[in-house]
Amino acid sequence: MLRVLLPLLGLLAAPELSASSSPPGLEDLVAEALAQSPVLAAARERWDAADEAARAAGALPDPRLGLGRFVREVESRVGPQRHKISLSQTIPWFGTLGARREAAAARAEAAGHRLRAARREVIHEVTRLWIELAWLDADIAAGQERLALAEALVPAVTARYEGGEATVSALVAARAQRARRAERLAGLRDRRPALLAALGAATGRAPDDPPDLRPRLPDSLPDPDAAALRARLAGNPELGALAAEAGARRHEEDLARKAGRPDFTLGLEWVDTGEAAMPGVAGSGDDPFAVTLGLNLPLWRGSRRAAERGAAAGRRAALAERDARGIELSASLEGSLADYRAARRRDRVAREELIPLAERDLAAAEAAYAAGGGDFATLLAARALRIDLDLESRRARTDGALALAALWLLAGPDPGGDDD
Repeated sequence: MLRVLLPLLGLLAAPELSASSSPPGLEDLVAEALAQSPVLAAARERWDAADEAARAAGALPDPRLGLGRFVREVESRVGPQRHKISLSQTIPWFGTLGARREAAAARAEAAGHRLRAARREVIHEVTRLWIELAWLDADIAAGQERLALAEALVPAVTARYEGGEATVSALVAARAQRARRAERLAGLRDRRPALLAALGAATGRAPDDPPDLRPRLPDSLPDPDAAALRARLAGNPELGALAAEAGARRHEEDLARKAGRPDFTLGLEWVDTGEAAMPGVAGSGDDPFAVTLGLNLPLWRGSRRAAERGAAAGRRAALAERDARGIELSASLEGSLADYRAARRRDRVAREELIPLAERDLAAAEAAYAAGGGDFATLLAARALRIDLDLESRRARTDGALALAALWLLAGPDPGGDDD
C-alpha cells in the first residue's frame, strides 16, 4: 500500500532488490521507520493522551461525602443529635460539560493531525536521505571514472614530456589533476557512512546498526498534476491541526461565557439522633433527612469578562495562524513546483541535446585516435565530458526527486494509519 502513497517509492524502488536476501529498499525502510521511529512514537503517545483526556472531559465532578460529629450533642425534642453525614453533587451550568468535552475532543483531533504530520515528516526524511545517498553513490561512481581517466593521462603526458613534446607545466597539471580527483573521491567515500547513519537514525535504528543499502535514482521524472496538488494542499495536516486548535479555542470561549453562570449543588443530609429523654415522645429517635440545593454566586464579573476576552483572542490568533501557515505552505508548494520543473528541463536538455552531442564528439575522438591522428589527451577530455554530462543529468533527476518528495510532504495523499 505504501507504493501508492508516495510516488517516489515506485520511482526509486529497484526491482532487483526485492529478494529477501538483498539490501532493503525504500519501501522497507519507510515501513521500518513507521514501525519504530521514536519521533513517531512520541507523537502517537501525545495523541493517545489527548484522546483519553477527551474521554474524561465531559464527566461530572466527583460527588462529595461529608462526615461530622457534634462536639456537644444537640438536644432536640425527639432526642440528642450525635452524628451527621452529607452527600452532595455539583452540576455545572447547562452546556458546560458539553463545551468541555468538545474542547478536549478538538484538542485530541489536533493531536491526531499532528500525528499525521509526524508520519509524513518521517516518510519524507527517509526518502530525502535515500535520494541523497543514491546521488552520493552516483557521484562516487563518476569520481572513480574521472580518477581512472586522470591516472591514464599521467603516463601519456609523462611519455610526451620525456620525448620533449610536453612541458613540465603539463606534467605537473596532469599529476595535480590526478591528486585532486583522488582526494575528492576519498571525501565522497567518507561521507557515505555518515549518510547511512543518518538514514538509520531516521528509521529508528541504533547508531551502531546502519542499514546496508544500494539506492538508485529515478530513471525519469513524471509530469506532476499541479492543479491536483494545489487542491490537496487544503488537506495538509498542519492546517488541520491549526483548524482543530481554533475549534478548541471556540469551545473555551463558550466555557468562559458559561463561567458567569452559577453551578448547582444538590445534596442530602442525614443526622443520627438518639432516643428522647422523656418516654412517649412522638418521633423519638427518628433520624432527620434534609435535601439541599446550593449554588455559587459568580459576582466578580470583571475577571470573568477578561477570561472571555482572552479566550476570544486565542481563537482569533489560532485562525490567523492557520491562515498564515496556509499562505506559507502555498508559497512552498509553488517553489517546489518551480524547482521540479527546472530539474525536468535540465534533465531533458542533458539527455536530449548535450549527451548526444558529447557521444558524437567522443566517437569522433575515438575514431581519430584509433587512426593515429588524434591526441590521447583529447580523447580523455571527450570521455570526461561524457561522464560529466551524465552526472549532470543524474543531478537534475536528484533535484527533481527531492522536489517531488517536498511536494508530497505538502500536498500528497495521507499515508494512512500505523498498520499500513
